[in-house]
Amino acid sequence: MDSSCQARLPLKSTLKPSLGGLEHPERLLGLRQDRLLSTDAIFISLDLEVASDRKRLLRSGKRPDITQIGFARLDTRDLCSLPISSSSDLRRFIAVRYFQVTALSLSKSAQAKRRKVCVFAEPTKIKQHQIPSVITRSLQIRDRSREDGSLRSVVLVGPSVKGDLKIIQHLDIQLFETAPIYTAIDTYLLARYILPPYSLDISLQPGQKFTLAGILSALGCRPNTSNFHNAGNDAAYTIYVMLLLAVQHATGRAAELKFE
Repeated sequence: MDSSCQARLPLKSTLKPSLGGLEHPERLLGLRQDRLLSTDAIFISLDLEVASDRKRLLRSGKRPDITQIGFARLDTRDLCSLPISSSSDLRRFIAVRYFQVTALSLSKSAQAKRRKVCVFAEPTKIKQHQIPSVITRSLQIRDRSREDGSLRSVVLVGPSVKGDLKIIQHLDIQLFETAPIYTAIDTYLLARYILPPYSLDISLQPGQKFTLAGILSALGCRPNTSNFHNAGNDAAYTIYVMLLLAVQHATGRAAELKFE
C-alpha cells in the first residue's frame, strides 16, 4: 500500500452510483499510482439466494422470496501496511456474515442450496420481515474514528451485481438513500475484460465459463465446487475474485494470494 494511505479523501455518496471499472478497486487497494490521494472505503459483497428463477421473478414483478443473504466485507484501512502482491493470507481480512431466512415452503432446489454449509461463518436465522433491516444495517458501517459517527463509504461488489440490485428494489428497500454507496463493481464484467477473450463483444471460447467458479478456476483457484450457491460462500469468493482481478490487471501477472 502506498504512503498516501494516511491522507485520505472522503468518498462522495451518490444516489444512483454507476458501475465502476478497475480504477476504483486498484486505487482503493493502493495498486494505482496517480495524482489523487488514496480514498477510504469498505468493499462489501452482497449475495442473495431466492426461492425461484431470478429472470422469471424479475419479469413477474412479484416480491422476491429470499432464502439466504450473504455479506463479505473488506476494509481498505486494514490493508494499509500490506503489500497486496505479496503471499499474505488475505482471508483473515475478509469478514463474512451469513443469514438464513425462514420460509413456509421451499422448492427442492432451494432446499438443496439451503443444506450447503457456509465455510466462512455460522448461520444467523432471520424472518422474512427482517430482510430489509438486515440489508440496510449491514451496509451502514459507522466510522469509529470520527466523533460524529458518520457512515463509511461503501463499494458494492458482486457477479452481475445489477441483478441483486433489482431484487433489492423489488423488496422496496431504498438502498442508495440509506447507505453511502459510492459505486458498484461487477466482477463478471471485469473478468470479461481481463481474462481471455478480453472483450464483451467476442463470444466465449468452447468450455469457457464466467460463473464465479469459472472465473476462480481461470485465475488458478479451485475451491470445493460444493461450496458454491451458498450466499455466505459466494459473497466471500466474490471479494476474492475482485482482489485477484485487480492485482492481475495492475501487475500483469498472477497474484500470489493464499485462499483455500
